Amino acid sequence: MSVILGSGEHRYRVVDNWAKLPDGWQLTDVASVAVDSRDRIYVFNRGAHPMVVLDRDGNFLRSWGEGLFSPGHLC
Repeated sequence: MSVILGSGEHRYRVVDNWAKLPDGWQLTDVASVAVDSRDRIYVFNRGAHPMVVLDRDGNFLRSWGEGLFSPGHLC
């Protein structure tokens, strides 16, 4: 059974393990997500690889920002 979140026009189906990251990688405390005109998903997180880029199917494309960002505040 799939889980649906949101309401009205803003409803989303949860897909477990959608992001296919390299072995040993994980997304930690995701702070922001954006999508570009080519359906690439940009995930900014507080993990070892701050900016992770995925395609629309969740396949890993690249990462950047290692060593550029401090962890910042955690509420």
